[in-house]
Amino acid sequence: MYNHAATEYKCPICLGVKGIENADTLLKHTDLVVKDDLITAFINSFFIVNNTGHVIIVPNEHFENLYALDS
Repeated sequence: MYNHAATEYKCPICLGVKGIENADTLLKHTDLVVKDDLITAFINSFFIVNNTGHVIIVPNEHFENLYALDS
């Protein structure tokens, strides 16, 4: 599958999964809900109008495209 990300791209979700807090990600340590070998779940630390308090569940491995995930 073709990768559209630039070579210098810093994935903000991957930084959050690694526990990195900086200007490149909006995820914080205090937002962590659960983490295991395969997934990490964060509560949204910033709110979007009409979509407050949702949980973001992501694989711990970077995938640019949802269709690149294994079944």
